[in-house]
Amino acid sequence: MNPSEIFSGTNPIYPPHWLSLAIKLAHSCEFQKALAAVDQALCLNPKYIEALLNRTLILEALKRHENALECINITLSIEPNLPEALSIKASILYEIQRYPEALESYHLLTILSPNNYDALYNQGVIHAELGDFTKAIEAFTKVLLINAEYYEAWLNLANSHHELKQYNEALKIYDQLIEKIPSTPDLWLNRGNTLTKLKRFREATKSYYSAFKLGSANDFELGISHHRMMLTCDWSDFEITTEAINNGVIAGRKVAEPFAYQAISQSEHNLQTCAEIFCAERFPWQKISKKKFPNTRNEKIRIGYLCGEFGYQATSILMTNVWELHNRNSFEIIGFDNAWSDHSKYRKRIESAFDNLINIYKKDDIEVANLIKEQGIDILINLNGYFGRERQSVFAMKPAPIQVNFLGFPGTIGAEYIDYIIADKTVIPEKSREFYTEKVIYLPDCYQPNDPKRAVSEHTYTRSELGLPEDKFIFCCFSNNYKITPSVFKLWMAILIKVPESVLWLLQDNQEAAENLSKEAGRLGVNPNRIYFASRIPLAEHLSRHRVADLFLDTSPYTAHTTASDALWMNLPLLTLEGKTFPGRVAMSLLKTLDLPELIAASPETYVKMAVELAMQPTRLSYIRDKLSKNLISKPLFNSQLFTRQIEHAYQLIYERYRNGSQTDHLTLSN
Repeated sequence: MNPSEIFSGTNPIYPPHWLSLAIKLAHSCEFQKALAAVDQALCLNPKYIEALLNRTLILEALKRHENALECINITLSIEPNLPEALSIKASILYEIQRYPEALESYHLLTILSPNNYDALYNQGVIHAELGDFTKAIEAFTKVLLINAEYYEAWLNLANSHHELKQYNEALKIYDQLIEKIPSTPDLWLNRGNTLTKLKRFREATKSYYSAFKLGSANDFELGISHHRMMLTCDWSDFEITTEAINNGVIAGRKVAEPFAYQAISQSEHNLQTCAEIFCAERFPWQKISKKKFPNTRNEKIRIGYLCGEFGYQATSILMTNVWELHNRNSFEIIGFDNAWSDHSKYRKRIESAFDNLINIYKKDDIEVANLIKEQGIDILINLNGYFGRERQSVFAMKPAPIQVNFLGFPGTIGAEYIDYIIADKTVIPEKSREFYTEKVIYLPDCYQPNDPKRAVSEHTYTRSELGLPEDKFIFCCFSNNYKITPSVFKLWMAILIKVPESVLWLLQDNQEAAENLSKEAGRLGVNPNRIYFASRIPLAEHLSRHRVADLFLDTSPYTAHTTASDALWMNLPLLTLEGKTFPGRVAMSLLKTLDLPELIAASPETYVKMAVELAMQPTRLSYIRDKLSKNLISKPLFNSQLFTRQIEHAYQLIYERYRNGSQTDHLTLSN
């Protein structure tokens, strides 16, 4: 570059003129011209310290870090103890992640200037980057002894205490900072994270809510924290928090994870939005290969089931008999196991059912995706979705030409790389298809498989043996505690008030939930002694104890799924409330398949009325129980062979559509 092109002032042989021009050009972000100008100054005076410092900064702005280091080292060879040069060198070394060398420069700087709190602060930051939070705390503490108003030092001191699991110390600092500057969302977010570690979930949720109101996206933490409270049936500010989560989802914010959100949402549109936000953030489509899938046809259709719950868990309890019944003349069944053996009876059946069960738990996502391709999988079934030990990131790589969302997550994944969702016309009415990113495969009966081989204990429980009253009508609900919402619990208490000679028998997931539910019963005018709690026991024994109950009261807006099948299989009538979403319609689907629409309530008021009538009219309840008993045999819900043929027909249809080059589309199967 010709100097005359960038300099028109007088006395061009005067170095400060070139430096002044370089600084002016750098301020205008014309860094190449600035470099040419400062080089002119150094040609005239190679030891011009101020020019060397500015040349280093210009090179750093140009991301020429190695050249910047060379330049600053020349400066330090001239003036070894120049604080400004040591600071610039340390900054460059930090930026290119040469942390030990950066620490050395900052250390030299603090020797020259012990009260240089910026240098001390930067040492603390580097110690934290290196994971040495003890030394980070030492550095930040020294900073604050010099400058007690250094906000970033206080913040990083608290963060370092948090990383060392010194949560009370971290919390104390966050509280002090919030008292001074309450409108900072990240402080409330960090405070929430710390309270979560202390298992103070109620306070954590309030902190996340404050962060949310102040504009923090929360990284899904508000919804996660709210779900933790629901696990313990702590409904403090339930309506306020639920409304905030709903509004956040509508606004497109990262406010809730899809699985937890299903327990509170009654909007299919919102559930889809939540899933799409979550998918885009955590599991975007990873197009790792441009290769097309081979056009060769396998001798049999190769079905891959990817799951993290191949054992004693709800998904496998429902699916095991289907895997056992698959037609091996037409299909090859391969399991991709994202967990480990729990050595249960179900696990043994599963291992025998699959042609090949491959453990992928310790493999990274790319390894798993390549393995699926190597196995030549035609249809890959996602049995987790956003639930449990999922590997959604593997599906994001599209390792199979056809990918299907089924059973484990009752809703849309919100991902373009999932082609289909298996459902029925109750859980996803045709008018609701717009709220599902996948194309819907409608099975003729219920979408949910069932295992008629479920072992039931031969032991016949008595009520007294289970700690229940012998002479009372027993309502029960064995759903997970997080499905119990304040509104449905209020309905239950209204039922107990109207049926004085009755009790409610609930599953106890944790002691805190039992205590909170008992307190809420008292607040709603029901003696807490009328609430009984059942501990978790092996499935065979659990199924057997259903026999002592009279009527199962379902939850809402997330109904019983496998739990509903358990109750119905044990000939226990189940009363459900008509739902507005996939997870809210599953019990409806089971009852319709059993031809028991008289156990589906259209409104909360009808739900209470029906429960009371069934409790007060034993002849009517007996009639329904007899009908249920007959329909368990005659209707298709527990017919695994029929279900297996139906789903295999679905697999064949979508495989042929793929082979023919047809676009994915909704499919409706008939018997």
